[in-house]
Amino acid sequence: MVSRVEHPAAGYRKIFETVEELNEPIPAEITGVIPSWLSGSLLRMGPGLFEVGDEPFHHLFDGQALMHKFDLKGDQVTYFRKFIKTDAYVRAMTENRVVITEFGTVAYPDPCKNVFSRYGRRQVVRCHLNCQLRV
Repeated sequence: MVSRVEHPAAGYRKIFETVEELNEPIPAEITGVIPSWLSGSLLRMGPGLFEVGDEPFHHLFDGQALMHKFDLKGDQVTYFRKFIKTDAYVRAMTENRVVITEFGTVAYPDPCKNVFSRYGRRQVVRCHLNCQLRV
């Protein structure tokens, strides 16, 4: 009989879970000892929002950028996270839908706009460069 152990992250789906911003830093639970010479901040970027309204993002690179901050001061560590307010993020939150085509997610035109307005000019698909991909 083969014994299978589930990965603590519950498979790959865990990385596609949307998280919320924090209003203030929270204390982290420390296991072990933090060296006395180690202090400062660690900033990490990554995806944090994988749906807007009822529309999902379909690729890991498409999730809206979230900045994680770990502050190390003495023997205490705090954690904070905040979404980066890019043009794509602000527009998506305002219109409650995916508004800019991303790496693996296509944005569809606003259904409330005039259907015939698309034929008056050439449509150009513009891909947004999400800031989570570069720092």
